[in-house]
Amino acid sequence: EAHDTSSGRGGKIIMSAQQTIKLQQDLLEGFSTKDFKEKLADLHRLHGDTTSGKFKSERAKLLLTVQSKVLPKYGFEGSPIGVMYM
Repeated sequence: EAHDTSSGRGGKIIMSAQQTIKLQQDLLEGFSTKDFKEKLADLHRLHGDTTSGKFKSERAKLLLTVQSKVLPKYGFEGSPIGVMYM
């Protein structure tokens, strides 16, 4: 079964269930690296309050370091817009 999703540029991206799972696996791989985990732990230590706007903003930037590399492989922008349409 294919899933329709907007690319953020007015077009549609059609992904099979297998492609969707692969995208998720690629993101998980990126989020599982030692470097990423260390940076996330640093954010937790620095901000403490994970509900603060500053923490959430910094976390979104960190997440985008992985998302911006993975999403273009699947037709999405490597940007916050691409994340939103993913």
